[in-house]
Amino acid sequence: MCKIIDLSSMFEDSFIDDKINKIKRDLDKDDIESQTLFQVHGKLESLSARLSKNLQNIVGFTQDVYKKFNEQQEEIFSLLHLCGTKSLNKQVKKLTDDALKLEKKCTHSKLSNRINELRAGMNDINHKHALSLENRQMIHMAKKHLNELSGERKPQIAPSEMQSSMLEDPIDLSMSLYEIAGNLYKADLGNAFCSFNCLPEVTKTKLNKIFKKNGYTFENLKLYNSLDTFKKQQYFTIQTLLGYSHMLLYGDFELMPEEEVDALFYDLDMTLIGENVADL
Repeated sequence: MCKIIDLSSMFEDSFIDDKINKIKRDLDKDDIESQTLFQVHGKLESLSARLSKNLQNIVGFTQDVYKKFNEQQEEIFSLLHLCGTKSLNKQVKKLTDDALKLEKKCTHSKLSNRINELRAGMNDINHKHALSLENRQMIHMAKKHLNELSGERKPQIAPSEMQSSMLEDPIDLSMSLYEIAGNLYKADLGNAFCSFNCLPEVTKTKLNKIFKKNGYTFENLKLYNSLDTFKKQQYFTIQTLLGYSHMLLYGDFELMPEEEVDALFYDLDMTLIGENVADL
């Protein structure tokens, strides 16, 4: 009886491994149809459910079986996230492609309606998802094109502000601020302080004004009296860095809720795990 169970388990493991490897190959392709991604997502959820059912049916499973189950389940979750990320990337690409292809040739009302539709889609996807820097840059470029089509212009910068604004490169600074926020989220204060001190003086001055206005300073992250005090300043500092990064690209500053901060860095970690899994 034991041999029958062992052979059945080996066959099941081999079957699931084959399915996982097939899905890996599918997700490794650069251009995947949205319908295919939807189907892959369904297959992964089906595999996850099958594993859970198998585990429930096994009585007295060994440590090796449990370890194999965990490895396969972790790999499936990583691939699920990678599938979601690729699907999100395609949504952003379609939105930005549609925006950049839009021209003034159509009637004013039709052009205006299409611009509003695309803007609404961009705002919706930006609100619902923690987008990668590349996706945010693509949407920023598309929004700029839509603004030009609609005849909107950015407010003129006063000569006294021109010099300081030229010292801030939106793309590079956005990436730097995200890296500092990530280091702070992991409580890696050494790298966070080193990167913060490398920011342009005009940027540090603006950020320090925001910190001071709310009763904080960046330096005080080293001098907290309790874990609760540190957590409050840690999250506010991260929210400020992300908000300033968003303002550099989109022109508006707002603090991201703490739950969205957690979701953002969870998504970034899962993306890295998914990319590593896909490279295996």
